[in-house]
Parts: sequence; structure tokens; C-alpha cells
Amino acid sequence: EKIYVAPFAQPVRALKLFSITSCVFSIACTPVLIFLSTTSSVPFGAKIGIGATVVAAAVGTTSVLNWLFKPYVLRMERKDDKLIVSTLTFFGRVRTEELALEDIEVKITHPMSNWINTRTQSAFYVHTNWTEGDEVIRHLMPM
Repeated sequence: EKIYVAPFAQPVRALKLFSITSCVFSIACTPVLIFLSTTSSVPFGAKIGIGATVVAAAVGTTSVLNWLFKPYVLRMERKDDKLIVSTLTFFGRVRTEELALEDIEVKITHPMSNWINTRTQSAFYVHTNWTEGDEVIRHLMPM
């Protein structure tokens, strides 16, 4: 049986986990740094502003990264008339979804998607220009 495995599955997962970890670290450490920096001549209001900027940058970049890679398909296989698709959750865990073949529509609804599940309107992205995976994708999906 042919199985699609995304060429960048491991780097995407590592990037997501690193982003979540650095976001949590930034959120946790910012208040500590604000209140423990007593030797600084920077006014307290400015410290709050700097801390808020650091937290906003951490949360913002993690949110954008999650939004961008949410449709990225790590693994896909076909079982009878179903397609088993694995993507990542916000926290980098693998989420598996079972789709009916008739619910697949080639449609771009997101900057990083090339098909959707018409039943749930979930967007997905698979590498269609990847030479080694082209045959596998044609076998798995009616694109």
C-alpha cells in the first residue's frame, strides 16, 4: 500500500515545538524579569511596555506559524474509500482525520492549502510538485 509522507514533516514539527516552547518561556520569564530588575534605571512603565512587546512578539509569531502550518499534511494513506490524513495540533501533536473521498475538493482557501474537506471545510496541503511523491499522491487522491 502506498503512503504519502511529507518531505518536510520532521522540520515542520520541530519548528512548531520550538515555537511553542519559546513562546511559553517568554510568557513565563517576562514578569520575572520585570519585577526582579531592581538595579535598572528604566522606569517601571517602560519595563511593562518592553515586557508586553516581548510577549506580543512571542505569541504573535507562534500564532502565525500555527495558522500557516495547520493544513500541512504529514502523512496520508488510503483505506478503501477513505483517506487517513495526519496533521499537527497547536501544540505539535499528531492529529489524524478520516475523510471520505467524495468530500475532497481541490480548492485553495488558505495560503498553504491545495485541497479541502467539503464536509468540515478543513484545508489541507500536500506537496504536489515533489517528484518522488507525485505517484503516491496520484494513487491516494483523486486530484
